[in-house]
Amino acid sequence: MSKYSNFLIHESFLTQLTEIIDSSETIVIVAHTNADPDALASALGLRALFAQILPSKKIEVLLPKLNTVARNVWKRFQFDSPLCEISTDWPPHIDLLIILDATDYELINSPYPITPEGKIEEIQHIYAIDHHNVSEDESKYCSATHILPDYSSATEIIIEFYRYLQLEPDFNISKFLLAGIITDTGHFRYANSRTLDNAKILLDKGLLIAEINNALYNRMGRSEKIARIKAAMRITQLHYVKQIVVAISHVSSFEASACKALLDLGADISFIIAFERKQMKFRMSGRAREELIQKYHINLGEFMQQFGKLCGGAGGGHAGAAGCYGELPPLELQHPVDPSKSRGLKKEIFDATHFAQMEPKILKLLREMVK
Repeated sequence: MSKYSNFLIHESFLTQLTEIIDSSETIVIVAHTNADPDALASALGLRALFAQILPSKKIEVLLPKLNTVARNVWKRFQFDSPLCEISTDWPPHIDLLIILDATDYELINSPYPITPEGKIEEIQHIYAIDHHNVSEDESKYCSATHILPDYSSATEIIIEFYRYLQLEPDFNISKFLLAGIITDTGHFRYANSRTLDNAKILLDKGLLIAEINNALYNRMGRSEKIARIKAAMRITQLHYVKQIVVAISHVSSFEASACKALLDLGADISFIIAFERKQMKFRMSGRAREELIQKYHINLGEFMQQFGKLCGGAGGGHAGAAGCYGELPPLELQHPVDPSKSRGLKKEIFDATHFAQMEPKILKLLREMVK
């Protein structure tokens, strides 16, 4: 049996993808908004792969916004090559859009609207590569998908594309790939034998985990420190779902970092909401302890999918770390403030009032999902 036989799972999709790239003119790779190191790495890695297979094809990586850690990785490892270029502006038309680390069109913050007939006129084909659990509804705009929920990261799938084709990633691109694996496995805490085997391919090129970790390190700024402290101060009460201690709070930014802080303080599951008053929208991050995930079969990725959908948005992620976004409902207020004028409320009142409405909804769904 060939050592490449385990990679045959990728054969059919790679064949399709190669054929459609070869026949397309405008090809764009995107990821979910606020792209993390896994999204960044998988996007750069896939383009670099096809630079070897179809060198005459121009493929654009479009990542308008990177999260803080991905931005640190980008600054540390960027190099002078077309393989490392990132665009921020959407072209007027796309023949082939490749979505990485997501499948839901709503998560990529595309400027192209969906018509009443359910079409996206500016995009001819959408292909998606993801490692999250995905519903049929989320992938309904995709012409083809390659979804492998048992993989630790989208980056790991891209590395196996190289291995199946018996190619090697560029040395500089390999730094991004290793960063993508490290972050999405929690610095290998959630890695399995396949993950370690794929990481070894990169380490054998001379990469050092210490160098990657230095790039991933994010020195906490004053604003992030304040957000963490405010998140703890704004907890109105602790909640209990079975034996699980649940902490729910709200901040203006750094919601993922604040979630981690509440776990460090002792919560088993934490939810942090960030309200966008002008747009009447919200973002929410969630974190859960690993032992709780195993004991109660908790999957925050599924939770965020459902909660985001309930609120007219979308969501997803991993079992222990996930996020969503949605629309804010009208405020259920009495005198002296009219709900239709909620945008004019002072921020503190606006946030606190919406939080009071959302907190019980979060708990209700969580209680329904905890087995």
